[in-house]
Amino acid sequence: MKRYSIFELADEAQKHQINLGTSPVRTIRYYINKEILDKPNIVQMGKKRVSQFDDEHLYKLKIVDYYKKQGLTLEEIRKTLEEHIFWSDFGLEHIKNFMSDIYNPNLYSKTKPITREALAYFLLKLIKNKDLDKDEVIKILRKSVVDANGKSAAEIPLLDGGLSFGSKNSDTKSS
Repeated sequence: MKRYSIFELADEAQKHQINLGTSPVRTIRYYINKEILDKPNIVQMGKKRVSQFDDEHLYKLKIVDYYKKQGLTLEEIRKTLEEHIFWSDFGLEHIKNFMSDIYNPNLYSKTKPITREALAYFLLKLIKNKDLDKDEVIKILRKSVVDANGKSAAEIPLLDGGLSFGSKNSDTKSS
C-alpha cells in the first residue's frame, strides 16, 4: 500500500480530481478533526514523528467529495461513513459464484455487516473475472451491497486507475 505525507495526499487527491478547496492540507486536517477522515499512522523517523496517510485516506476523500457534490453536509457525510453495509440477495448469489473458494453461509448473510476484507475480496474476484467489463463490475457491486434499510449502499465512486478490469473481448490468455 502506498504511503503519503499530508502534502503528497493533497497532491494525489488533486490528480484524482478530488475537490479539497483552496487549501487542501487544511481541509484534510479539518476532516481529521471532525472525524470524517481517519487519523494517519504516526511513524518515528529519527527524532521526528511523521504522519503517514495511505490509499484508504485517498479513497475516503473521494467518497467525501462525492457526497459533498450530492449536497450532504459534513455531519451527514460523517454519519453515512459510520453506517454498516450488508449483502443484498443479489450480492449473496454472486458471492456463491465468485467466491466459492471461501463461501460459508454462516459468514455471508443479509444480517451480518460486511467487513472491508470481504468486500475487497469480492471486488477483486469481480475485477479478475475476464468475462466482465468495468461497467458490469460496477453494476454488480451496486446491486450487491445495501444499507440497513435495503437501499443500495454502493453509490460510491471508484478511484480511476490502479484497478485492472478484465475484458470480454480480450485476446490475451493467462499463462
